Amino acid sequence: ERFVDSGGIDQVVKCLDQNPSISKPAVELLFELLYDGPKLNRPVYDTISQQSTAIHLLVTLLKGSVRGSAEKAEAILWCICGEDDNIVRVAAANWYKPLSNRLEQ
Repeated sequence: ERFVDSGGIDQVVKCLDQNPSISKPAVELLFELLYDGPKLNRPVYDTISQQSTAIHLLVTLLKGSVRGSAEKAEAILWCICGEDDNIVRVAAANWYKPLSNRLEQ
């Protein structure tokens, strides 16, 4: 929680916009921070959910060619898409799969 409160997530998010040697470990760290063992780390979840920059960069990684980064980015995005507001944010970043799934329900 101290990491989140001190702006650590913001610093990790900035690294998502770098070359793969930096963005891949950054997305892996974000994934590890999001999950506290089997539980969701709510402060990290809330911080990612509220940052349109983070969502846009995760969608960019998802659509990129670095396989490991794309998989972690997708897992993070699916995690935050449990809430309708986040589905809208992800769709605004041009990833429509969660929105499509929600409309089919």
